[in-house]
Amino acid sequence: MRLALVSDLHGQSYTLDYLQKIIKKERPDGIVISGDITEGKDLSFFDKLEHLIRKAGIEGYLIWGNNDIPYAKDRIARSRYCIHLKRRVVGKHMIFGLSETQEPIDISSKVSRTILVTHRPPDISLLQKKYHRSPVVHISGHEHNSQKAKQYPATFHIAVPTLQSGRYAIFSPQDKKVIFSKIT
Repeated sequence: MRLALVSDLHGQSYTLDYLQKIIKKERPDGIVISGDITEGKDLSFFDKLEHLIRKAGIEGYLIWGNNDIPYAKDRIARSRYCIHLKRRVVGKHMIFGLSETQEPIDISSKVSRTILVTHRPPDISLLQKKYHRSPVVHISGHEHNSQKAKQYPATFHIAVPTLQSGRYAIFSPQDKKVIFSKIT
């Protein structure tokens, strides 16, 4: 199982070209998009993104971020690829998404032993401790220039860079192998 990890597309049409190149080059089994997909009220970008994933015949797992306005969040929430507050099977693992939200949500019982996808990165002080309900992996975006994969006491954290700069990661959940790359 190989997953392409991308974040922060911000409705830029050239990021769809980047995604097509990633899919053609890497041949992933699925794609994880950790938020900030759209820009403004024009949802034609999101429709094109869904079409691209469907046409590629791969699984899609996505959440919205802080830049996705309520109008876009509603559309993303209706997508078959949206994993906000949902658990889905990814190979031999479970994936769970938490989109950007203003309301406090207790997800502690839902993230145990999962691949957690959020837009904002986790608080590093929380990663320093081992909790019995910790996710196995935490994938986040938001920090456009950040690109890292690090094992903490309980969770393996992957910070995904912005696709706007052509950067992405390929992740193999079974062995926690991450390769960062850039479209050329």
